[in-house]
Amino acid sequence: MRSLHYVYLLAAIPLLFPTLPAYGQDEAAPAVQCIEGGEGYLHVTLTGALNVRVYWGNDGMECDGTAKDDGLEFYFDRKVVEGMGGAGLYVTMRPFGVEPGELGTSLSVILTIESNAFAGRIYRTTAGNCRINVTKNEVIQSLGIAQVYQIEGVGRCSEPATAPGGAPLRLSDFEFSGSYAAISFGG
Repeated sequence: MRSLHYVYLLAAIPLLFPTLPAYGQDEAAPAVQCIEGGEGYLHVTLTGALNVRVYWGNDGMECDGTAKDDGLEFYFDRKVVEGMGGAGLYVTMRPFGVEPGELGTSLSVILTIESNAFAGRIYRTTAGNCRINVTKNEVIQSLGIAQVYQIEGVGRCSEPATAPGGAPLRLSDFEFSGSYAAISFGG
């Protein structure tokens, strides 16, 4: 008889305590998007140290970056990647020889790939081993002296990314569309 009371009590718990968001979640937080309007993506297959097909669309992916003195730097980030056991993936591209608004072919780019699945290892390609063609590089938003650019293109690496003590990480040909910010002081 007593165990029957426990069953009723357990059945009533969901009615007494409505579902709460998981720790660290905010009910009002907007969905993550790479580029407002839906044009961000990253497509690449990684093999070797990690075997995963990255075919990310705009939703659920963060992307951002900045113009630097010697080129651009932009990243793509997904907190949880399907097929990686709950691990996330962070990919940075640093092309050289391109300025905000410029297109370019066969530009040297360094890629950095980080994941909590790599046990602290950070994978990088070497300058000259990866090249990209920038097919779009235009302002999508102006914020006073800052402009947000959409950068789009394709790339290829002739050698894998490496990390000290890690197996090689090979990258297929890849496609990307992300964003970065640049500040202009007039001229």
